Amino acid sequence: MRRARHYAAQVDDEAFDAVLEQVLAGLPGDLRSALAGISIFVAESPEPGRHAYGLYQGPPALDQRSGELPGMITVFRRPLVRDFGADPARLREEIRITLLHEIGHAFGIDEARLAELGYE
Repeated sequence: MRRARHYAAQVDDEAFDAVLEQVLAGLPGDLRSALAGISIFVAESPEPGRHAYGLYQGPPALDQRSGELPGMITVFRRPLVRDFGADPARLREEIRITLLHEIGHAFGIDEARLAELGYE
């Protein structure tokens, strides 16, 4: 789970979704293929009291067993736009980092290793 920082800005839902789609399309093909069973959603904000840009829920993708629900990545629009929306390039980069961070969780990578990789 990536934690939110605080700046300020305004980006509409359509523009945010377009950036997320561009980031997804820019992932290497083998990584996009590996994500085939994982749903990716945009939500406005995490639950009250949580400060996060994204969240992975579900079993590690490499460890899914028959009968288990597939994993789900949620990207939280409001904190990303609030913190990085004033700079479109920075917003795109933070969406990319958030997505890669949560993909890392989907493949069983813990917070410490994600921080080492620069996806914190």
